Amino acid sequence: LTGESLDKLLQRRLIEDATMTEAETVALALPVLDVLEAAHERGLVHRDLGPNKIMLTVTARGDELVKVLDFGVAQSEIETREANTQELQFGSVEYMAPERLFFEPETPASDVYSLGATFWVAAFFTATAFALSMYALEQKVQNVQATSPVMTHFQLPL
Repeated sequence: LTGESLDKLLQRRLIEDATMTEAETVALALPVLDVLEAAHERGLVHRDLGPNKIMLTVTARGDELVKVLDFGVAQSEIETREANTQELQFGSVEYMAPERLFFEPETPASDVYSLGATFWVAAFFTATAFALSMYALEQKVQNVQATSPVMTHFQLPL
């Protein structure tokens, strides 16, 4: 498969301290929504959607094409599949729906959450925001008590 992942595109934009335009974001998000709709209609939940699973390609005619990759960990309504993957934690935490973090049942809404998180980053996350979030993360880590395990939710600045 030739092309560029959305992840690579966002890395380039981060270096440029630029975000995607509204038109670019919508043009990439809509085909992904179409793919998710088709998957959800068939009882599949992707469960690991993020910018590294969205591929930007060009057809032989020169048309841009957006592909969603790696349904390898998708959840289906088939009991045997669910039994084999239910207890595993995998995926990119940055784009993971809250129910996934707490091993609660996943639904198509989990994919929609991941898609929203992915395109929020595409539309708003710049090098400046990244630097601020790393500073905030450093501050939180420094303030964690070493004697007790703490689960902390890190939020990106708006």
